[in-house]
Amino acid sequence: MFKIYKIIMFNFMIIGSMITISSSTPFMMWMGLEMNLLSIIPIFEESKTKYPAEASMKYFMAQAMASKMLLLALLIIELNSNYQLITNKWTSILIIQTALFIKLGMAPFHIWMPEVAEGLNWMSCMLLFTWQKLAPMVMFMMFYINTKFLVSVIIFSSIIGGILGLNQLSMRKILTYSSINHMAWMMLAMSLSSKLWTTYFLLYSLMNILIISILKSLNIFFINQLNSAKIKSINKILIMMTLLSLAGLPPFIGFLPKWMVIILASENNLLILPAVMIITTLISLFMYLRLIVPMMTLKSNQTLISTKNLPKSPLFICSTLMISLSLASLILGN
Repeated sequence: MFKIYKIIMFNFMIIGSMITISSSTPFMMWMGLEMNLLSIIPIFEESKTKYPAEASMKYFMAQAMASKMLLLALLIIELNSNYQLITNKWTSILIIQTALFIKLGMAPFHIWMPEVAEGLNWMSCMLLFTWQKLAPMVMFMMFYINTKFLVSVIIFSSIIGGILGLNQLSMRKILTYSSINHMAWMMLAMSLSSKLWTTYFLLYSLMNILIISILKSLNIFFINQLNSAKIKSINKILIMMTLLSLAGLPPFIGFLPKWMVIILASENNLLILPAVMIITTLISLFMYLRLIVPMMTLKSNQTLISTKNLPKSPLFICSTLMISLSLASLILGN
């Protein structure tokens, strides 16, 4: 049952993001980000345990620090344009980019993100991985400058997202490091084409919503629950296909945006950066295979999770995914 205040805060969260997306001035974008931040905190909160409150506090502290940096840089730019007090504009742009990287949870500013995700429920994690990334990335487009700092952050996010997820046992932390790795691809896509970034973000959000919905319905939070629970074969196949799609393995739908990024990067004579990202994506693929292989091959009589809340129509979800795979194959074929 949804609480009234959470419904109100959810609407304000959407309005705040829409203000950031539709505004043409930096200060209105900043106001939209602050409105979104103050609205998401009550949504994260739960009365059953203390962990969501702790995660909400960590999230608020990280976002508030980034907001202060962002406001400081915007004020410096405004003073520079009006009074000619400061001549170096690059410093302000770097501060803005750093603040937005903190808000997005990109490496090496990602320390807060795994801890926050671990304390939230699955629905809050879904918002953290998808909707909360939309407004900062749209604002990043306004201040986009291709610098060595941006390239370094993309490489760091790709490497850390691929390697640090290998030793995790929590599904929420695994999806967090997967999100960090995907953020590197989205930043590269944004530097190449805004339409390509939109396509990547929509497909990434679709895959995240699908896998989180499955894990929530099965009440799965850790790897050992996947290996030792009685899950129907159709649901195992659905989990396997969704994870492989999230990993970007061809011919699944998650491979389509990465393939488009690689093609467009090669056309712009960018070879080293996509090559590094492909290698780190292969490393992260091992992380997904570590989840899939035991679940598909091992049998156990233990039941750690309830099978009463399984999706009522997994065949519908699976058929929808298969249609998307067919469309992806047609697009790649053309």
